[in-house]
Amino acid sequence: MFLPLLNLAVVGILAALELEITGQVSDGMEAFERARQLQPDLILLDIGLPGLHGIEAARQIARVSPNSKILFVSQHSSLDIVEEAMRTGARVTS
Repeated sequence: MFLPLLNLAVVGILAALELEITGQVSDGMEAFERARQLQPDLILLDIGLPGLHGIEAARQIARVSPNSKILFVSQHSSLDIVEEAMRTGARVTS
């Protein structure tokens, strides 16, 4: 889960790259719903989202928004988690 200061930093970086931020969510189910509605080009997704886990959210998002690219951000470095995330077709960074 993003800390408010980290969230501000990410928003600032994306704005500097001239990327339009169309939404921010606080859990996996909300991420799924917003992706379904907005069909964004890029989704920055935390693996450790509450509710619907980030990896499962990515699987569901891929079905309803197949053209969206998903970039995972995580503090996890477990090889098992990274491999599971990669199987969703997402990119992983830590």
